[in-house]
Amino acid sequence: MSPPRRNAPRGRLPAEDYYDVNGDQVMLNLATCQDLQPISACYLEQGAIEERMNVHPPSHFWPLQLLETALLAVLSAAGLIGSLLLLRRRAL
Repeated sequence: MSPPRRNAPRGRLPAEDYYDVNGDQVMLNLATCQDLQPISACYLEQGAIEERMNVHPPSHFWPLQLLETALLAVLSAAGLIGSLLLLRRRAL
């Protein structure tokens, strides 16, 4: 068995999943790793032999940025309108 590989593809890395010999997903508990132990040895002790990364391709960067900006703008506008309505009620 070889340790998990760290070949990160280009793009954003939203999730890393670890799998055992049978292809089942393994939930790692990194708190059980010793400080001086290599991380690959800790993975192997917990049964993980493969690491898979789900990535967004670089072409998704701007659409995701625009979506996030729009969401934050709507939330900010809602907060501003709510604050103004609250101030108007208290001022009367």
